[in-house]
Amino acid sequence: MIARRLLFIFGVVLIIFVGYILIKNLFSCNAYRCLVFSGKGSWRTREVYEETQTAWRGLINDPRFLVRLEEVRNVDAKSANELTKITVMKLLGLFDSARSPYPGAITNEVVCQDDFKPKGGVFTNTVGVDVSFYTGYLDSRMQYGSCVEDQVAYHGSLGIFYCPNIREWYEVELIAPKGKTEPSDWYKSLFYTVHCRNPGISSGLTF
Repeated sequence: MIARRLLFIFGVVLIIFVGYILIKNLFSCNAYRCLVFSGKGSWRTREVYEETQTAWRGLINDPRFLVRLEEVRNVDAKSANELTKITVMKLLGLFDSARSPYPGAITNEVVCQDDFKPKGGVFTNTVGVDVSFYTGYLDSRMQYGSCVEDQVAYHGSLGIFYCPNIREWYEVELIAPKGKTEPSDWYKSLFYTVHCRNPGISSGLTF
């Protein structure tokens, strides 16, 4: 009798636990689950850098390029705006001055030519989302800051935006090998319809 009662209690606890996990997954926006994005159906997570209750960062495979994505959860519009400002400031600040990669140089700093500096600004896409969009060059470690041609290995297209309907901030970076033939506007066009849907809803727009 006692064994049956314990088994029954265990079964109830197990059902509650499984139900909790299912409901949590159904109504959560882990990684890029709630992101509606052109071509996202072909994305496959390659590596997870960080996964916590408040953030997700990882590298994603796409047949055309790599996607480096950061998601910050449960943020209000003011905090999201600050995140965007800080991210853009860090990106542009890398090109104020850079150390010379060549030993014995007359000066240990080089000034970046405009061709190597990130270019962009803010635009409102077709569904009303404000996107901070920048393009630039990355080195072999996929880091910004290179100011000489022989250090450039990739071309990056960075889109930063906030989805108030799910209180999430996103930084989505499309990374392609240097010399890939697509024009820069082609990468920007991928952000023209980006928005977020509420978890558990098959489709929807950001309001």
